[in-house]
Amino acid sequence: MLRSSMPKTTYLIRNALGYLCRGRFAFMLIILGYCATMLLSLLRRYCMGKRMYYYTDFNTFKLILQNGTLRFKESTCSNDKLDTVKLYQNLLEMAEHEIEKNSNLGQEEKIFFDMVKHSEYDGGRYNLVVCFTEKKDSRLLWDAYTMHRKDRQALKYNGVCIEFNKKHFVDLLKLVKGFDINCYHKVVYGFQHIDTLIEEYVQEYSEEFKKLSNDADQKQSIVKPIIVKELNLKVDLKKCFVFPALKLLNKIDSTAPFFKHEFWHEEKEIRALLSTNKDSDFGKTINKCQDGSAYFDLTIDKECISKVILGPEFGDDEMKEIESIECKIPFKELSTEPSLGTDVITNR
Repeated sequence: MLRSSMPKTTYLIRNALGYLCRGRFAFMLIILGYCATMLLSLLRRYCMGKRMYYYTDFNTFKLILQNGTLRFKESTCSNDKLDTVKLYQNLLEMAEHEIEKNSNLGQEEKIFFDMVKHSEYDGGRYNLVVCFTEKKDSRLLWDAYTMHRKDRQALKYNGVCIEFNKKHFVDLLKLVKGFDINCYHKVVYGFQHIDTLIEEYVQEYSEEFKKLSNDADQKQSIVKPIIVKELNLKVDLKKCFVFPALKLLNKIDSTAPFFKHEFWHEEKEIRALLSTNKDSDFGKTINKCQDGSAYFDLTIDKECISKVILGPEFGDDEMKEIESIECKIPFKELSTEPSLGTDVITNR
């Protein structure tokens, strides 16, 4: 009835506007849906950026909870043969190359490269690291770092992936006393940029050398005189050579743990580093394992741990055992969730 009383033109316009509005509404829904998807993606990235993950076997997890500590170990004790030493190896190769070709090196650079060439990597610093990753609940990392491989009969996916609150952990890291370097950084995979980095460091050394060269007093007692056997000569090294050289070598030593071969790139590792000179007062008191390697136990609290992802074969036996022991970080107070691999993967 309404249609018959309405002019035909008005009726057509009204319907056209109706279709247009419905079209706009549908378009708006599409736009809103897209924006919501982008927002969720950004939130996910933001949340992931606030978290990092630590994979470990069941026995180590128990120790973490019992003692309320996370152990830093020497970076050279990892399963990577090139860990930390590669940067120094490249420095040695560069020193040999520069000396052999006798290029236009300044006096300070010649002496520095000669010092490097006749030295060897003795780990002048304790570089102690804890290795995290960006990857949550990774089959690769469950397999690599949560199975107690020393006991072949007990191989089992009953370890854990601990989700750490990055900010809270870093705040605790900054409070550690004794170490002159407390930091964390993503690992760089591939060595293609190492030589450029070393060249930058050597340039810094040259500039420091020139500044100290103006000092009248060049005595130093840190590095013993160099004996040149061919000339039966003892050479006392000047302060302007020694101080910048030691500073540079320390810089290389403390940078080295953050470079790894591209073979390891799937691990997406984040490292926390505590570093100190071995000859420092603090370095001389560092704790040692039975094999002679150094370690440091960082005290953590339950606020450090956002969540614990239980391994694919973490079952009732593990739950009963861990709930029966006295812990500084109570397991019952931690948020947990099962791995996606639960009831999916087995160690057979």
